[in-house]
Amino acid sequence: TPKPATVVLTALAKRGWLGVAGQVLQEMMKERLEVNVFHFTAVIAACDRKNWQLSLLLLEEMVKLQIAPNQISYSSTATSCASAAYWHLSLDLLYAMPLK
Repeated sequence: TPKPATVVLTALAKRGWLGVAGQVLQEMMKERLEVNVFHFTAVIAACDRKNWQLSLLLLEEMVKLQIAPNQISYSSTATSCASAAYWHLSLDLLYAMPLK
């Protein structure tokens, strides 16, 4: 079910094992398991300035899979970009973020 997967992805990402979390996410998609905004956002939210490119890739992958990013997805990605001094990307993301 989706909730335990979110817990696992969050735990891996928070421990700094973003590569493993990304692999789990890829494996879930490969096995055609349900993947949702919470799964992607769990990994995106743990990205820091060293992983800003991963956060952007995950956000793009969500859009490709027609999984609508939420405000946390956008703001977490924007934060990692800003932390890496990519302010222009951060601002672009904030402008693209849907207002709900």
